[in-house]
Amino acid sequence: MSYFKKNKKGALLLFLLGMIAALSTVVAAIIFYASRIMASKASDMLESPLRAEAYSALYAAVAELEELYSIDGGFYSEAQGWGECFKSGRVALPGGSDVEVKVSDMQGKISISGISISDYKKILEELGFTELEAAVLGDCYFDWIDSDNAVSGEGAEMDDYPDGAPKPPNRPLESFGEFRRIKGYAEIMFNPDSTPTELYQTFTRIFSLETFSGVNLNSASSEVLELLCNISEVDFDPLMHDAVRGEGVPLSDGISWVKNAGELRERGCEPPARNAEYKTGMIKIEVRAKRGAAEFFLSAIYSNSLSEPAPADKTAIGRPEQTFETASGFKLVRILERQEPN
Repeated sequence: MSYFKKNKKGALLLFLLGMIAALSTVVAAIIFYASRIMASKASDMLESPLRAEAYSALYAAVAELEELYSIDGGFYSEAQGWGECFKSGRVALPGGSDVEVKVSDMQGKISISGISISDYKKILEELGFTELEAAVLGDCYFDWIDSDNAVSGEGAEMDDYPDGAPKPPNRPLESFGEFRRIKGYAEIMFNPDSTPTELYQTFTRIFSLETFSGVNLNSASSEVLELLCNISEVDFDPLMHDAVRGEGVPLSDGISWVKNAGELRERGCEPPARNAEYKTGMIKIEVRAKRGAAEFFLSAIYSNSLSEPAPADKTAIGRPEQTFETASGFKLVRILERQEPN
C-alpha cells in the first residue's frame, strides 16, 4: 500500500472518529434536554394530585403542631418533635408520593424591624463600628423603614438621596439586598464586584426580616445569644447555647427546652435582659411532594400574630390564608406554591 493511500485511510479514520465524538455530544445534549422536558411534563401532568398531597402533608403538620401545643402549652422548640410524624412514619400520604416536611422556628434570629434603634446601634458597635459610625448607620437605616419623613439625628430622608436614586419607602425591608439603596450601606455590605461582604453574611445570620418583639432563645444560635447579652449588659456564658437545649445539664423532667428566665437561671445562665422570649409565634412549614420525576413544593407560615403580606416573590403563587380556628390561636398565612423550591 502506497504512502498516500495509508494517509488517506488515516485521515478518513480521524474524520469518522471526529464525527462520532461530535454526534455523541449532540446526542448527550438531546438526552439532557429531553429529560428536562419530560420532567417538566411529568410535573404538569401530576401537578393536581401532587398539590393535593402537599396540602394534605401541610395540614398533617399543623395537626401535629396542635397536638404538641395541647401537651406543652406552647411552641418552644423544634425538640418538641415538630414534623416528626413524617420522619417516624406515623403519617403517610394516601397517594403514595414521597413527602418531605421541614418545620422550623422563624424567631431564632433578631428582628431587624422589631428591635429598637438604640439596640440596633449597640449591635453595630458589637460588630466593630465606632459609636459615631453606628449612630449614622443606625439613623439612616431607621429613616429608611420608619413611617415618617423626618430626619433622625444623623440619618437621611428623601432630600438626602440623589435625584433618580431610590428614596426611603417607609416600610420594613423586603430583602437584605435592599441595603444597597440605604445611605452608607452599599460600600460596607457589597464588594466592588457586587458580591456580599462578610458584614452582609453576618447580617443574614443574626437578623430576620420578619417583624416580632423578641428572639426565642431556644432556637437562637450562640452568636445571637452573645449579642443579646452584650447589648443588654449581661455577662454572656458560652455554655448558654447548650444550656437552653438541655445539653450538659441535669433534666429532671426530661424536657430539654426552657420555658422562662427562671428555668434558664436554674441551668446556671443569666438570660439577656431584653429582646428575649422562650417560645415562638412564627413557624415555617415547607413541604415537598415527589412522585418519580415530578415534584410540587409549597411553604407556609404558621403564626399567631402575622398578617402583613409576604415580601415580594415573583416566582411563587400566593394562596388564601387559613380560615379555620385552632386551639393555639395560630393560623396558616403566606401559603406559597412552586413547581420547585428556590
